Amino acid sequence: MKRYKAENRVVTVEIEQPGLYVFEKESAIGKTFLCRILKRCRSYGERTDAYTYTDLTAGRSLMHYLMTTDLDLVMLDRYDMYNDKFEQDIKEIAQKAIVLIDCKNDSNLTEDAQLCFLTLQEEQLLLEVDT
Repeated sequence: MKRYKAENRVVTVEIEQPGLYVFEKESAIGKTFLCRILKRCRSYGERTDAYTYTDLTAGRSLMHYLMTTDLDLVMLDRYDMYNDKFEQDIKEIAQKAIVLIDCKNDSNLTEDAQLCFLTLQEEQLLLEVDT
């Protein structure tokens, strides 16, 4: 189990193995909030980060953006907005890091991903894998 802290919240990750993990297609469960916290944790020196549709439209390359240092946890927020882009890059990242994918539509990338769940509590965000 790993823990990261930012914005008076603790992110508890109960996912042990690197790989691809996809959230349920449900809206309004805190995924974008988690994304913001993971970006903030990165600014504190943690080995976490997130990539968003805003990063894409700003011209930030996924590989340049996420591969500059070793990361343990990466989140792809709103992947359905740039669905099926960067598949090989994402699979490469997933060889050594936990990659969380928020995708409301079907995607080639998420077909092989394991389902994960986010539970938003008062001061904690809990990430778990489907067992």
